Amino acid sequence: MKGILAWYDRETKAFGSMGGADDPTLVQSNPVWNHDGSTVTFARATKYELVKLKDESAAVLTTDEVAEFLSGGRDMKFDLYRVPFNGGKGGEAQPMAGASANGKSNFFPRYSPDGKWVVFCQATSFMLLQPDSELFIMPAAGGTPRKMTCNRSLMNSWHSWSSNSRWLIFSSKENGPYTQLFLTHIDENGNDSPPVLLEHFTAADRAANIPEFVKLPPDAIKKMEVKFLDGTSYSRAALAFMPLGGELRTQEDYRNAAASYAKAVELEPKNPVTRTQYGLALVAVGDAEGAMDQWKEVVKLAPKYPDPYFNLGLLYAQAGREAEAEETFLKVIELDPTFKEAQLSLGSLYFKQGKPDLAEAQWEAALKTKPEWGKALFNLGLLKMHKGKLDEARDLYLRAVTADPAHAEAQLGLGLVLLLSGRTDECVKRLEDAVAVFPRDPALMDLLSIGYARSGDFKAAESISVKALELAKASGGKLPDDVAAHLATIRKGEVPQL
Repeated sequence: MKGILAWYDRETKAFGSMGGADDPTLVQSNPVWNHDGSTVTFARATKYELVKLKDESAAVLTTDEVAEFLSGGRDMKFDLYRVPFNGGKGGEAQPMAGASANGKSNFFPRYSPDGKWVVFCQATSFMLLQPDSELFIMPAAGGTPRKMTCNRSLMNSWHSWSSNSRWLIFSSKENGPYTQLFLTHIDENGNDSPPVLLEHFTAADRAANIPEFVKLPPDAIKKMEVKFLDGTSYSRAALAFMPLGGELRTQEDYRNAAASYAKAVELEPKNPVTRTQYGLALVAVGDAEGAMDQWKEVVKLAPKYPDPYFNLGLLYAQAGREAEAEETFLKVIELDPTFKEAQLSLGSLYFKQGKPDLAEAQWEAALKTKPEWGKALFNLGLLKMHKGKLDEARDLYLRAVTADPAHAEAQLGLGLVLLLSGRTDECVKRLEDAVAVFPRDPALMDLLSIGYARSGDFKAAESISVKALELAKASGGKLPDDVAAHLATIRKGEVPQL
């Protein structure tokens, strides 16, 4: 959709943009040298801004983001342009006659080493993986392009010249879904012979493409190994099944991801990133013990990396292994004193153990890293409320809902502390606003019904309590019994106890 050309100096290690091919209003791609390195030929089109693009930094786009191309009929045609290299300074780009402004998309130019010919691809639109892509040949100096007779029936592309400019190798999908390599001879007049399938480069379930001729003696390559996949290949495959952009995934997706990561770990057992991701996939399929094993290995491989310790700590806490969880969270904080999530989790562990002062110290430490962090503010507010310090609790909850208005629990805590403080009218107003944001939260509705009852509006209290009970029954747990008891009390004209 966009792109400029750049050069890199291998001696000075410097980068620079290519003058004449670095226009930000265009997309410039597929650069190739001509035979003597004096000129660069490239494909060019007008830059296009996607209407539904969500993240400009994303390398992979969703089908919804590119729907206008996939199903909306929009196309994108490229023309071939030439620009002098000029030591990287470039110059004025000129369209290549015969490979531009022809109503087609022209791309992937390759010059013959003798400087006589250029072969390029042509399709109706776009460039990569086009079913109607065909090879065309024309004089390198410009002229009338000619469709080559070697073209097969489907997707001709990825061509490369031999060093003597007499052979061209290319790929095609004529015989199935996987590209195969074909070889054709080019005579001195640019005429090509019927192609020969290079059968020994083909496997039944593999694509053979992007070939390159190299000028080597016959014995230069002693051995060729079939090694199509490595750990990175399986890790990439696993990512297709993991959440992307907040999308929900099924258990089957996570199982597939875990299976791919298992193969990646088998091939690259000392890769800590792969093992970390494998552990996350195992947690998603309910295998906490398997995840622990993976993260223990990560700790051995990268002992100064805090994240695997944190992941282990969460699993220990969930399993009730509190001593191990505490030790692991403390290790995270030792490695990174600003790891606020570990401080939050350790504080929650201490609070559960009846150690409020230790919990408070951890949550205060987390707030030093992120002063308006809603989760830490909420936890501190809960602690202050348990200590009977209602004014301090109210101030903390107010900060929490200001920092994160979508924090439903903080809204509930604020409403509760206001009721306990006798600020009924303020409580009712805030809970009404919260229910408008969270119309399906039974706990907020239940507390609002108590607020209405305290203010004397039993009709409104009963109405909202009925809705709370309907939602609570759908959510399950202990809440439906509490809401039902509150509703019965309200119907008797009494105020439920908090």
